Amino acid sequence: MTKFLIHYAEGTDFERAQAASSLAEFLSASSSELDVELLRQSDTSMDLGTLVQVILAAPASIILAKGIADFLRRYGSGKFSIVTDDGEMVVEGLDRKATAEIIKQALEKHGG
Repeated sequence: MTKFLIHYAEGTDFERAQAASSLAEFLSASSSELDVELLRQSDTSMDLGTLVQVILAAPASIILAKGIADFLRRYGSGKFSIVTDDGEMVVEGLDRKATAEIIKQALEKHGG
């Protein structure tokens, strides 16, 4: 299993929580192969959940990359990061097609 944490890096806590919630709902509905959960940044945090955790049971980076690209197509872009056990990737200011391809390649590199 491969675990990814996705979070928006811009906006207020409320805006980041809204974006994370929308992304989590969208990814959950897009594929049954993605185990998606909304998390708080810490147990002591007062946020409503600004992290989206995605667990892939099998190599499925293309499914996650497509889900994120579809989400960006529908809701627009923004600065966000994807964290894996191997490191962090920050995505910002790219068109949707480039974003999807970069995410797909990065996820494949990190075991997705």
